[in-house]
Amino acid sequence: MKASTENTTSVAPTHDCTSVQISLVMQPLLLTVEQVAQVLNFSRSKVYELITFGELPVLRFGKSVRVRVSSLEQWLNLQEEKATSSQLRKVA
Repeated sequence: MKASTENTTSVAPTHDCTSVQISLVMQPLLLTVEQVAQVLNFSRSKVYELITFGELPVLRFGKSVRVRVSSLEQWLNLQEEKATSSQLRKVA
């Protein structure tokens, strides 16, 4: 999976004859189920299971299912908080 796409554009400045390189890095806003599985190192079945049980927030466009990158990051943070609080209860 390619995480980013790099586009380079040459822009001619108005005050001298050198060109300036502008690099734009485009990050995807939405991931497919396959991409989520790859990022998390889960099977596709596991990702669909999380979606089915409402654990992983998704957007649906007809038959297409997508996960917002920001939602995935929030979900991961929540999972980490749950694991941390669970470990703290076991120690106490």
